[in-house]
Amino acid sequence: MTVIAVREVSVHTGKEDLVNSRIRRAAGIMARHGASTKIFKIVGGVGAGNFHLQAI
Repeated sequence: MTVIAVREVSVHTGKEDLVNSRIRRAAGIMARHGASTKIFKIVGGVGAGNFHLQAI
């Protein structure tokens, strides 16, 4: 059975660097525990500017 965990993070104005570092840190922790992680930044449409962290 495959489990996919998705975390969606909304960014406040001027805090993109902080969010990016925290998302990468969380991805590293998940990867150390055996997950395969991917980070996406939504660039258009609903949720533009948000980050998605997917752990498989």
